[in-house]
Amino acid sequence: MARYNYWHITHSILIMSGGGLFDVVVADLISTAKPALPTLERIIEGELHISLSKNVHIGFHIMQPLMNDIKAALTTKTRFNCYMNSIAVYPNDDYTRTFLAIEIYGGYEQLRSLTNSINECFRKYQLPPFYEPPSFHISIGWCPGNQVDKFNQSIMNKLQTKLEEYLEDLNPVTIEYLECRCGNKLYKFSLLV
Repeated sequence: MARYNYWHITHSILIMSGGGLFDVVVADLISTAKPALPTLERIIEGELHISLSKNVHIGFHIMQPLMNDIKAALTTKTRFNCYMNSIAVYPNDDYTRTFLAIEIYGGYEQLRSLTNSINECFRKYQLPPFYEPPSFHISIGWCPGNQVDKFNQSIMNKLQTKLEEYLEDLNPVTIEYLECRCGNKLYKFSLLV
């Protein structure tokens, strides 16, 4: 009986690596929400991303072939701009965490195209596709458990107002590459200029 090492994989586009105005915005939004949600924690700066696939476990033996397929699928994809516009709250699949996020609206078709390409690669290895319809967003904070109901209308309005103070200066965000993480390996795929 063969045994394989399994790797956790996530596909994401990193759009911010900390610092600058986005760092200020995230800190401001978290501090605005924290009084109502004391367990809310900020996402680590290097972890800010837009997910393009579900997190899945893959066998070590398919890691490199899958990465090769994704690289090939992205060869014609070009860089593009995204625009942030609203605050949203998402639970994870098993409701063990709740995420505070900024939704993406501009660049949706390009993000959808990337997701479709990755879904095709996943299908070849019988891996689950991304959510349908996709909701592209940047998670900026998290708290344990299903806390969606604690983000009441009053909190959401405060957060949206706070975000809108910064939107003109934040947008657009240029998407230049896609990263895939498999265990401790990081694959980076640049998009065409």
